[in-house]
Amino acid sequence: WDGGTARVVVSLQLGSAPDTKGKDQGALPLEGLNQYSASASAQVDKAGLPRLIADTTVTALRSVLPDGYEIQLLEVILNKTSKGLQVITVVGDWIALKSRVRLAGSTVVNDDIHRAVASAVLASVNRVLGPMLAKL
Repeated sequence: WDGGTARVVVSLQLGSAPDTKGKDQGALPLEGLNQYSASASAQVDKAGLPRLIADTTVTALRSVLPDGYEIQLLEVILNKTSKGLQVITVVGDWIALKSRVRLAGSTVVNDDIHRAVASAVLASVNRVLGPMLAKL
């Protein structure tokens, strides 16, 4: 794909894991599963698609934020390691009431760069958003 109109749909499923103390923790079902979705369409080239995916993932995340909280995406960076692995890094700001914290999240691109971009966004906000979601 060399560019054109791209349509991106991101669907996040959030829930709490059941108590697993002393149990095998294979694939855990989530309790109280909620789905949050966002979609976007834009004219982009191949290099612009990761940014569109990241922006759409942030839009889906915003639907779970309480008033006074915001996520602002600054950069989506694709790099190669010395071993030739592709790594996606997302840099942004977490705005909580009147404070601002710079965040970054990365993931190794395996087979699906689109999923890796969304994973990098989630990695960037996991530490600040996780405790907040646990209280909901």
